[in-house]
Amino acid sequence: MGFKDRDGAPLIKWTDAEGAFEHWREFTKGWVPDYSGLSYEKLSGSGIQWPCNEEHPEGCERLYTDFHFKTGAKETETYGHDIETGAARTPVEYEAHDPGGRAIRKAADYSPPEEEPDDEYPFMLTTGRLVYHWHTRTKTGRARELQAAAPEVFVEISEADAGELGVGDGEVIEVASRRGTVRAPARVGRIEPGHVFIPFHYGYWDEAGETDDEGGHTRAANELTLTSWEPVSKQPHFKFAAVQVRKVGAAGLTEKLTDVAGKLFDKASELTDKAMAAAHVERTHVEDYLGTLVEANEQFMKACETVAGRHAEDAEMRLGMAKLSEFSYVAVELLAVCIYLDEQNKRQQAWLTTQIEHRAPHTLVVQQ
Repeated sequence: MGFKDRDGAPLIKWTDAEGAFEHWREFTKGWVPDYSGLSYEKLSGSGIQWPCNEEHPEGCERLYTDFHFKTGAKETETYGHDIETGAARTPVEYEAHDPGGRAIRKAADYSPPEEEPDDEYPFMLTTGRLVYHWHTRTKTGRARELQAAAPEVFVEISEADAGELGVGDGEVIEVASRRGTVRAPARVGRIEPGHVFIPFHYGYWDEAGETDDEGGHTRAANELTLTSWEPVSKQPHFKFAAVQVRKVGAAGLTEKLTDVAGKLFDKASELTDKAMAAAHVERTHVEDYLGTLVEANEQFMKACETVAGRHAEDAEMRLGMAKLSEFSYVAVELLAVCIYLDEQNKRQQAWLTTQIEHRAPHTLVVQQ
């Protein structure tokens, strides 16, 4: 395309694969995944682990054998996130709790799935891969042997559930979530009862999977799954959903109205998230003041203990110090609750702010 750098020279300095590799190899020098010592010829070997550099010309099997990690505030490449809200840590926050080369382990409370089976949608759908295909088959679908091995979408269902629904192997069944429906042949297998599985390689993007205008059905498994995402990586939750299952021709399942209602519900959720959020609140130093009060009360309790110890023979003195210390102990307990509530309030704000930042670019509000 004729791109130029600031000096007017070609922006791309290489013309073949080896040239591109050499440019990339030099770029990695000094980073943790350092491949600066790797040659183009070695790529055809059995595999070399990074870092592969002057110190480790044949690669290095393990990192951090000196138990020093690149977590220091002055050397880290990222400050991390709150893994429950997805909010990014600031440099100031990180430096205040500088790990100083120690490893970081993060824990979080268990969060149940956002959608679980209930009376209306009693099955749990999981989606996944087949060994023969990759993603939407843009490459594997062109390989005759791979396409012949797995040419069509299917719904795997347990023997127990198939028997209860009166479904035989190969018969068409319908799987419906709050967002859409899929119709496909049943594959009765050893899946856990109460669960169904649909591979996500198939959909309306290929000719065989065109949308059925009469019923609104597709073969795209991701049409059934949730539109939310994991808070830190922002990877969408395209892996599960609560669903209904029926044999096609039987009565009782939602049709197109379910799809429309589900999509309206998703849009309403997005708009609600946006409406709930306010501008980011600047640091108020509340935690600093609370922490100072906690520290002061803890020091006072130690002082009371010291005074009481020096007047062991004076019962009134000892009882008085114990009572004063008790008052401070209760204060510390109350202050701990305040600190906890302040922290949770900040996490609420961080979650809402993060949602706005990542939803706003693709959310359009239309007022009539």
